[in-house]
Amino acid sequence: MVKFSVSSTSAESETSANLQNQMLEEVKILRRAAHPHIIKLHEHFQTEGELWLVMEYIVAGDLEAYIRKHGVFSEQQARHVLGQVMSAVDFCHNDLQVVHRDIKPANCLIAETSTDGMLKVKLSDFGLSTTYQSTRMMKDRCGSKLYTAPELLQNAAYTRAVDCWSVGIMAFYLLTLQFPFHSGYDSSAYAEPNFPKGEGEGPSMSNAAQDLIRHLLNTDPLHRFTIKEAHQHPWIQGATSEYETNKNVLQLLSEMALSSSPT
Repeated sequence: MVKFSVSSTSAESETSANLQNQMLEEVKILRRAAHPHIIKLHEHFQTEGELWLVMEYIVAGDLEAYIRKHGVFSEQQARHVLGQVMSAVDFCHNDLQVVHRDIKPANCLIAETSTDGMLKVKLSDFGLSTTYQSTRMMKDRCGSKLYTAPELLQNAAYTRAVDCWSVGIMAFYLLTLQFPFHSGYDSSAYAEPNFPKGEGEGPSMSNAAQDLIRHLLNTDPLHRFTIKEAHQHPWIQGATSEYETNKNVLQLLSEMALSSSPT
């Protein structure tokens, strides 16, 4: 038996009308979003004063509920999930010209589970999403504060790079069940993610994972990793041993250069 998820909204109040407009925008995007890691819209229709969406039925809930029940992800689990999310966001950015603007674990639905903890996820909730042009900056405020990029929180114009920041926050959260910045939300709070060092601070994180997160959480959106760059990072691709070797070689060469420089 095929199952579907059905949601609806009416336009009887101003709030409901705004929600219905969000759902209409979501319909426009999802009708073009044929991707294995994006929730599927089967049908939509309007009755008198109401809009109905018939969506793919996801039985296993969302990542937020899953991680709260099962605890932090191993790096293998996290890279498996994040690779899928990055693939979906890459498709949005580069094929649909869409910025999601609300990427977080609660908006990643679990399509399949397995005994080894490897999950298949689908990006959902495109109600705050919008199409964009590479030459146009966005200005409207939206999103979930803990996952929102600093330029958006500071009421500056922004680009699709806000999605990359959200993915960086999500990566940190999956690996630690914590958020990387503890000092509020002014610009000085984003100097350096608070990576746990093990023991009482929570599970330690590999250098490769930290490197990816640092690039995604660059406060300068012009120098922040694009989603394509993030998806190609050695940690996501599973080439962490090669990354660690190269990093150690570069560090050794740097130390040798410093020791041989004239005093």
